[in-house]
Amino acid sequence: MSRMADIFQQIARCGSLHADLSTEYDRCIGTRAVSAQLAILTHELNEKIANILDQTFHLAWEVRLKPRLPPEQHQPRGYFVCGSHAGAVVTGLKKWYAADLATTDPVFYRLIESCQPYLAPDKDWILEVREIARHKHIRLLPQEVRDESVKVFETPLGRITWRSIDPARSPMVVFGAPVHRTVRSERKGRVVSTAEETWTSIAIAGMGLDPKIFGALCVHQLAALVQQFERELGLA
Repeated sequence: MSRMADIFQQIARCGSLHADLSTEYDRCIGTRAVSAQLAILTHELNEKIANILDQTFHLAWEVRLKPRLPPEQHQPRGYFVCGSHAGAVVTGLKKWYAADLATTDPVFYRLIESCQPYLAPDKDWILEVREIARHKHIRLLPQEVRDESVKVFETPLGRITWRSIDPARSPMVVFGAPVHRTVRSERKGRVVSTAEETWTSIAIAGMGLDPKIFGALCVHQLAALVQQFERELGLA
């Protein structure tokens, strides 16, 4: 199997990981409890994506640069070159013995430039993936917790309930059946319970990223970026 074929198989595995993450995410929303498994899957997915980026860059370096370097420079210490400013990119390229890449391989250099968040804000995900991958023990927090006032009235004929969150679209329920909201004027009886809580999302602490939405974005962007490297740099 070629190196690129192996990389694309790993990207497919990221898709499977994200499916597992999505299932666990939805379960956590339903139970209103953030599980350790969701944190593990979030870290594992981002760590895998970061690793695939590094493998792709290493393969590109082997194909485009290594043949021109002396033997003592055949063991680079770098990762996928991406930084928040130009200085970080220069430092990253030096670790690949490629400080003069703009001159020696303009095609490769322009491709690297297109991956920099300070030049292309849609590439922020690369730095964010790396940040999540660096921290094995990440914290996930519930977001947009919404209190819904649920009132329950006991009447001689049975129980009447309604929610105050959206009267226009949340009909009363009389004896288990929804009724038109104009019946609200007839409610009588005793309140026996009053509150309910709903989780609408979960986010990575300190980053504000939803692991399910962000994960889907990254798997998609990763596949597109690797294909671009393969196409423009002649990788196999």
